[in-house]
Amino acid sequence: MALTSPQPAPTPWPVMTAPPPDIRSDLVALLPRLRRFALTLTRNGPDADDLVQATCTRALERAHQWAPETNLAAWTYTMARNLWISDRRRASTRMGAGQVDAAEAGLMAPHGPADALRGSQLMDQIMALPEGFATTLLLVSVEGHSYAEAAAVLDIPIGTVMSRMAGARKKLRAALTQEEAGL
Repeated sequence: MALTSPQPAPTPWPVMTAPPPDIRSDLVALLPRLRRFALTLTRNGPDADDLVQATCTRALERAHQWAPETNLAAWTYTMARNLWISDRRRASTRMGAGQVDAAEAGLMAPHGPADALRGSQLMDQIMALPEGFATTLLLVSVEGHSYAEAAAVLDIPIGTVMSRMAGARKKLRAALTQEEAGL
């Protein structure tokens, strides 16, 4: 009779392994871009920070699903968008959560130099764009994604991306022209 070593008992849950170190460093480098994207979705800083944190947590938990030859930014943007949609659906069932905007509560810090003020005004104009326009504008114009990549991230047809870009540019140009004219 041959002696065999006892086999370990199967675990009832999957064994988690640490994500590869390269995804961690790539994810850290992606944080500013991911926050800008989250800000266009949530339209406020604290919620954007929460979304970025949830996205990073999920990306690290699911690092084994990411293929290194694919675009990490697109993968995390899609993850952030899906998390945001899920959160919006949950929030619609529990209206009146008691959140107060920081500007209404008087908690906003005063603006610094003129360029910071101009940047803030520009961001306000971008955030005033209709839903979907700001996100599309950020992905294409700021992050440098192609229309096809933005369409894949947002899960919309490429024609919708082109339409939103044209509309966003037109609305932003009109708003900035009005602002410069002092209207």
